[in-house]
Amino acid sequence: MTHPASLIINSPYDAPHRHWLQDARYGSLALVEERRSAGYEILDVRYNINWRCSGSEQGACHRP
Repeated sequence: MTHPASLIINSPYDAPHRHWLQDARYGSLALVEERRSAGYEILDVRYNINWRCSGSEQGACHRP
């Protein structure tokens, strides 16, 4: 699924139960039937590098 009709797929009143997953290589989107894991991305503007950090493992940051 490359171009979804709407990016909003969960109810604002219920806990999220699915999320969009973007393919890092091609940029295509896939709908995943599970809750998204916690995490964040850091953009290092000095070297133009993105770091992805997982919320489940403390200090687990890596380059995608």
